[in-house]
Amino acid sequence: MLHRMKRAFALFGCLLLFGILLSGCTPAGFGKDFSIGQNELPASLDPQLESGRGGASLCTAIYASLLRADAEGNLQPDCAERYEVSADKKTYTFYLRQGLVWSDGQALTSADFAYGLQRCLTPDLGSAIAVELMSIKGASAFALTGSGSLGLDSSDPSVLVIHLSRADEGLPAVLATPYTAPCNEEFFLSTGGRYGLSLDTSLTNGRFTPVSMGNSIVVEKNSLFYDAENVAPASVTFVNTAARSAETIFENLKDGDLDYALSDSVPDEISDKVITTSLKGAVWIVSFSDNDTVSMLPSFRRMLTLGGLSLAQAENNAGYFLPPQYRQLILEGAGTVQTSDNAAARLALQETLTALDKKALPKVTLLVPDREDARALSDALIENWQQELGVYISREFVSEEELSIQLSDGEYQIALSLFSPSVTSPASFYASLFASYPLSADTLKSYQTLLSKNSGNQAALSRAVETLLFTNNRIYPLAYGQTYFLKNAAASDEIFHADTGVIDIAAAKK
Repeated sequence: MLHRMKRAFALFGCLLLFGILLSGCTPAGFGKDFSIGQNELPASLDPQLESGRGGASLCTAIYASLLRADAEGNLQPDCAERYEVSADKKTYTFYLRQGLVWSDGQALTSADFAYGLQRCLTPDLGSAIAVELMSIKGASAFALTGSGSLGLDSSDPSVLVIHLSRADEGLPAVLATPYTAPCNEEFFLSTGGRYGLSLDTSLTNGRFTPVSMGNSIVVEKNSLFYDAENVAPASVTFVNTAARSAETIFENLKDGDLDYALSDSVPDEISDKVITTSLKGAVWIVSFSDNDTVSMLPSFRRMLTLGGLSLAQAENNAGYFLPPQYRQLILEGAGTVQTSDNAAARLALQETLTALDKKALPKVTLLVPDREDARALSDALIENWQQELGVYISREFVSEEELSIQLSDGEYQIALSLFSPSVTSPASFYASLFASYPLSADTLKSYQTLLSKNSGNQAALSRAVETLLFTNNRIYPLAYGQTYFLKNAAASDEIFHADTGVIDIAAAKK
């Protein structure tokens, strides 16, 4: 009996020791499930197409590019183990890591990266990142016609050589974004135009693999990734929180139902369980429709912008389209491109009435997204227009989804909307802006001329484009909007890129 007890205790001790050793194989904080709240989720998993904040964080999780930005914003090798730059800085040679594979196990080659870059430049795609790749040989012509040769050499499956028409030291930063992720041409063509719209029509190569799409998108750790052992989370769920109030999102974070979230506002309540970081990475824009007799008049647009923006500009330091988060020092100290002028606004009012052959303005409606910050901003606008010009503009509150549809269709008079892109530079900001607020063909042509003339000089390009946009009279920057990065205090080791709003959770622990 005693002998059997000794054997039992010995066996128990071995099992206990084995359990301790086994648990030691998983570093502390690894293997957890995370959730990220987003104002919107992408409809597609196509990295070349997706440009929203929600899509940027998701694509960063499921795709790996040649390079990657660390927590300090410094570029580090990712799929490219190393790269070389020629003496004249016109040739970049990227050496891929050995054994790279897609999520289905097939080999990933330099041709996949070349095809991803080619897709970025395809004119039908309309990628906002295309303007960042114009230094590649043949890119300008290809972006216009969709045909011709590009300076992309993938003849060696393990080496990608990029030939430039001019030196471009900013290229590596672009190649660290998920928008320049690889794309397998054979697989892409096999999807028949449905690439990225479902799990079956998506092929990824990142630290995580998508396993579910719908009201939320779930991704799981990719065991085939070259650095899988250092990917901490077991899974990440991207949750659509657009219908949740700021108070609800905050409570979700406090309770641990969400680990991270991006929100346009936060409640007054403060909790040590939620860490809040704010950034001015968005811009409130007043846009005018070209399909309405009144709003299409240049004098009407001058009247409302020159006479109505003084309060908002004074309080929010607007006056540029490019917000501080992206602008940094590019336009600082140059003064606003356009400032309020109430006397000129009153003259523009008289011009408008003369053009309409009326003694008073007909009813004009401002579309406003149905959210607290938009209501407050529109209050200031309506009050200013009434006090400074003696005109009353009515309001209609609509959902953000409905507002987006009407902006696209042009079936409105005036609209107030928040533009929150995820971009890498002023050039891609403007490209994304133009895609969101369709401008005239002449304006777009002028923009292309400015882009070509000021290629490589972001400061000169920004000043020229800001002036062009103000001259166009179609859209005006009203105020800079806050975006908040929120996280449960128990979560750690994520990388939040404040300039792009990307949450990189590859190393996240809790």
